[in-house]
Amino acid sequence: MMRSAWKLLIAGGLCFAAGAFAANWWRHRKVELPPSIEAASSAGGAKADAHLSDDLPDTVVLPLDVMKRLAVRTAAVEAVPKSRPLRLPGSLMLDSNRLARVHSRFEGHVMSLGALKESSGKSRPLQFGDAVKKDQVLAVLWSKEIGQKKSELLDAYSALQLSKATLEKLRSLRPGEVAEHVMRDAQRAYESALISSQNGERTLRSWQLSDADVDAIRKEAERLHREGASEQATAALKEGWAELQVASPIDGIILEKNIVVGELVDAGLDLFKIGDCSRLMVVANVYEEDYSEVERLPAERRRWKLTLPAEPDAPPIDGTFELAGRIIDPVQHTAQIVGWIDNPAQRFIAGQFISATVELLPRMNEVAVPTTAVIESGEGGVVYTVGGEQGNEFTRRLVAVAHRGRNTMHLRTALSEEEQVRGFTKLSPGERIVAAGVVVLEGTWRELGLSGRKPQAPAGELSRDP
Repeated sequence: MMRSAWKLLIAGGLCFAAGAFAANWWRHRKVELPPSIEAASSAGGAKADAHLSDDLPDTVVLPLDVMKRLAVRTAAVEAVPKSRPLRLPGSLMLDSNRLARVHSRFEGHVMSLGALKESSGKSRPLQFGDAVKKDQVLAVLWSKEIGQKKSELLDAYSALQLSKATLEKLRSLRPGEVAEHVMRDAQRAYESALISSQNGERTLRSWQLSDADVDAIRKEAERLHREGASEQATAALKEGWAELQVASPIDGIILEKNIVVGELVDAGLDLFKIGDCSRLMVVANVYEEDYSEVERLPAERRRWKLTLPAEPDAPPIDGTFELAGRIIDPVQHTAQIVGWIDNPAQRFIAGQFISATVELLPRMNEVAVPTTAVIESGEGGVVYTVGGEQGNEFTRRLVAVAHRGRNTMHLRTALSEEEQVRGFTKLSPGERIVAAGVVVLEGTWRELGLSGRKPQAPAGELSRDP
């Protein structure tokens, strides 16, 4: 027990000594502040050096050495050009309205693929990147469902031929030789066979069978009715009876091929994707601060010039564009505008980068300043203009913001009477303003202004006589 008490006492003494050493080090250590904080501290504590001007209102006078420590930089107010080109990055994309997905509506085996004849005269199966024409055969499928539906349609055609012949025979007899109910039954049988055959045709056409396939089944039914069941007719039924030709719905390029010969495909699988690349969609990205400028353009002025980085020496391509929507990308903070470019010779490729140049409308009664020169507050924008022989006098001025950009900000020079009463002023091109250090100047102005005020007496003392 005594040994444990001594151990606890020694451990407590060591902890107390370590704490005392740490406190002494913390009290006497030298703190190195970052340059920005040191400059701000120097400005805030330099009231003996920095002072408000006696002649100019809202003007802070800084000694030159303080200006150097604060790294104050100035810039000139610029006039806004009459027309400003806006360059937008983007890329070429496939037009979704010119993209076709070729699929089968039922399960089946791939019997063969469409062929492409090469310049050498040899043929090979179609593959990714080949150009195809509308109604060109892409693949041939074998499906028992097709065979069953064709057989059902053939049976309906046969029943239609028989019922039609029976009805015509009964109508050719003299009145009174055929009972009325027999004539009605024959008429009903004919109409029922006609309905069944029409339903069978609609079903096969919805399964992408061509009119030629349906006509072939109809002719086969007429031959069976005329010749009866024979070995030749049976052989004709077996040959290609359950096959279906899958054709391209449009002219285009094979962008995707998902089948091989002998494969079992499910209903709904995209066998091919065909894209019409004769006209591509142009998608350009515009930053949200420039979107309003693009939106101001009337329909007749929504034109751009397109250049491709892959073809730097090629002349620009004229085109038109439309606004794609009011959705801002949360990562890039950009919106999309779209246009189209004709590509009959397949010169351009989907996915290529482009640069689009849009001529914006001129902005009247405005000047441009760096974005860093303006402090936006509840009363409006605040800038500091530069004056004095040594350029160390900085006057605080309220300005009206017209447009915010990434690097520049536009200020209005046409002010209303209400704005003028509130103290807003206009800047002129060529005036010098503070572009860096304006935040520290604003803090110095506020501190000097508050420290220069006389303390107000308590309310009870204001009524006393001197």
